[in-house]
Amino acid sequence: LAPQFCGEVAAAGPMTAVRDSHLRVPTVVRQAGPWRMLYVGRIERSKGVDELIDACAILSVNSVPVELLLVGHCDQSKEMLAKVPSGIRDRVRFVDAIIDFEELADVYRSADFFV
Repeated sequence: LAPQFCGEVAAAGPMTAVRDSHLRVPTVVRQAGPWRMLYVGRIERSKGVDELIDACAILSVNSVPVELLLVGHCDQSKEMLAKVPSGIRDRVRFVDAIIDFEELADVYRSADFFV
């Protein structure tokens, strides 16, 4: 969906069975945050997770309320959580990989956007 809004975005499909057709378009678009960001995949530095957390901290400092949910396997969760700035620590959550299709689809539906 992102390329239709920004020509500079490269679309990459998630490696799950969840597809656009499984997600419902909200009937009422939320007008205020906190904005729920979702990342699903291996949680590791090489995937840019550190930069995503830094971006959340920048948004927060600039009065943009965000919550970040990181879903996936992480060998370094304690180390990564320790690096989350204290000002946003209560708005960043790490969740282990979700195997159940319906549960994962619900997580996607609950997010305002997917990173």
